[in-house]
Amino acid sequence: MTQNMMAQRSLEGMYSGLGRLSKLQEQVSSGKVLTRPSDSPSDTTAAMRLRASLVEVGQQTSNIEDGQAWLARIDDTVQSAVLQTRRARELGLQAQNGAMNPSSRDALASEIEALRESLLSLANTTHLDRPVFGGSPPARRRTTTRAASSASPAR
Repeated sequence: MTQNMMAQRSLEGMYSGLGRLSKLQEQVSSGKVLTRPSDSPSDTTAAMRLRASLVEVGQQTSNIEDGQAWLARIDDTVQSAVLQTRRARELGLQAQNGAMNPSSRDALASEIEALRESLLSLANTTHLDRPVFGGSPPARRRTTTRAASSASPAR
């Protein structure tokens, strides 16, 4: 082996090391192991699958949070409706008392009417601009105080 061949092999080794060093510096500076798809096609495919999985998990997380908020809204609304219905029942029982004067009955009637309006409002509760208890969007909503008043039986 001649001196020239040894120098040539040494230079090839240094250039090879310099190439690897350059690639590692690029990876460190960019923070990415794969800077080009040609670096490793199989790893690039795996990275793309992982990114797609991350997007799916993010969407699922968002759906879960939306569902929890939806259920919390329904729970609060139903609890409020139960309390108002109980109050209306109590007022109805009080109204059965024959010893009440007309002004007391009128006060009970106005409170029951306010509870009715409130219950109709609860029936139209929305979450993210969607009706919670089914039905139509706000523009087509049928459960209104006027429609309900005209549909109620005569007293």
